[in-house]
Amino acid sequence: MRVLITGAAGLVGTELCRTAPTGTALHGTVRSRPAPSGVTAHAVDVSDVDAVAALLGSVAPDVVVHTAYDKADHEVTVAGARAVAEACATSGAWLVHFSTDALFDGEAAPYTEADRPSPVHAYGRAKAEAERIVRATCPDATVIRTSLVVRADGTDPTSSWVVAALRAGERVALFTDEVRTPVLVEDLATMTWAVVGLGRGAGSGVWHLAGPERLSRAEIGRGLARRLGLDASLVDAVPSPRDGEPRPRDVSLAIGRAADLGVHARPIGSVAAHGQGIG
Repeated sequence: MRVLITGAAGLVGTELCRTAPTGTALHGTVRSRPAPSGVTAHAVDVSDVDAVAALLGSVAPDVVVHTAYDKADHEVTVAGARAVAEACATSGAWLVHFSTDALFDGEAAPYTEADRPSPVHAYGRAKAEAERIVRATCPDATVIRTSLVVRADGTDPTSSWVVAALRAGERVALFTDEVRTPVLVEDLATMTWAVVGLGRGAGSGVWHLAGPERLSRAEIGRGLARRLGLDASLVDAVPSPRDGEPRPRDVSLAIGRAADLGVHARPIGSVAAHGQGIG
């Protein structure tokens, strides 16, 4: 199986590369960071339609796993999804597109795979539009909606600043009223490969791959502190700001189809700091 992973040097992309099934020929797109070991790297702007089409024509992947996006540039997120989807439609590659819980409004959780996106902020609207383009362009694509993705050792972008502050003995303020279903990247990668293993058809459509716990950001932070042997009392639970762009309150995901995968995400508090993915 030949697989192309966009954003191969990112949090999810790196773990997908590390845990790819034996015998997989891995290719990945990169920007500023190098690709993981064993991956044939391609410095390609995924929002460039011509460049992406040429890449797929050259690599001829069986599967394209699209993890790349730019949270700071919503147009890149949408344009990248469009370029990758159009290239997959032309080449015949099976597209596995990563989406997010942030495309829901937070007023009707837990959300199922059948629930329609209802974004309330710019990032959510960009991801909802990206998902719409993918499903319209590649009707048999797989769309994986996931939640807050963390690494067991706390080195992911969401957790690292919290860990650094706690290790320095500093207090951190985390929200009590924003609820997610966080998932360890190690488990997310394992579940993703399980979906890919089902093959095109059985693996197509929308999947919710997230953790089993509905947790606030404050609860996540305190759990992280305990897991790493840090002082959880330094985490202050505060309400989210009410000014500025709206923030969804509860975007927890219901695990529907994934219940029958045979592999499941673990509670993030139950995993040791250097725990490996589920088997």
